[in-house]
Amino acid sequence: MCRSLASRLLLTFCLLPSALTFAQTASTYTPTLTFGAASIKEGKIENNGIIVRADNPPHAGTLRLQNNSPLNLILMAYDVDYNYITGIPDVLARKFYNVDATSDPETNDKLAKLSNDDAKLEKRHMIQALLADRFKLKVHFETTQVAVFNMVVAKNGPKFQPAQPKPIDPADVNNPAKTTPPVLYQRGSSMSFFEFHCEGCGMTQFARSMGGQFGKKVIDKTGLTGTYGFVVKYHGRFDEDNPEPADPSAPPLDTALQDQLGLKVEPGKGEVQALVVDHMELPSEN
Repeated sequence: MCRSLASRLLLTFCLLPSALTFAQTASTYTPTLTFGAASIKEGKIENNGIIVRADNPPHAGTLRLQNNSPLNLILMAYDVDYNYITGIPDVLARKFYNVDATSDPETNDKLAKLSNDDAKLEKRHMIQALLADRFKLKVHFETTQVAVFNMVVAKNGPKFQPAQPKPIDPADVNNPAKTTPPVLYQRGSSMSFFEFHCEGCGMTQFARSMGGQFGKKVIDKTGLTGTYGFVVKYHGRFDEDNPEPADPSAPPLDTALQDQLGLKVEPGKGEVQALVVDHMELPSEN
């Protein structure tokens, strides 16, 4: 996204599987579900910017997006870091789409009964099928070695505590959608500051999500094996990006991690799975 557009991007609330990807666990589950119907329309950029929203609950057969880019759609469909996606055609790179996709009651019922990991696999498969049908998307994966960041514990140790388990209503014990809270989410505005919330997440999940913020893969080298709860408040990535923050309590992310969490990122090398777009077209609208 070009800087001029990014400066006008108003992000009112963000729970995007695109940028805030959960760590995928190994599963023998084979996803097969698809959406029953989908409306896709091109979004519009107003003079005062755009508002981006995404609603993609794993345990429901709905997908509602406002002004999401093709890159965001691909990120929702595939378990890959957005920094390592190439080949999106120029004709699509600067477009935004509104999507309203729904499923039949049988699909909704099946999703509601799946585990969290299997439900996420199903939703990815459903979006993959939607992109293949409406955008004629074709992709392949390549392994490549790139510059990364290693997340380590700073000199004085971590400044957060293990997460306290939340009580579960006995009526929800067998409901996968309610037994595990949302793990990571971000909210805020590029014009002021962002808050990154961690609720019962592990360091591997948190480091991976930080990759979406730093623009490189972040690898967990903290040695911390528990689950934790915290909020980090920041604006920009590094000191040189944000020499005079509008809000002193929202420093650049590298400083915020060290001051607020007792963590830091260090340059390193690592392998990543890159996704290459072989073919993608303007979607058929309806």
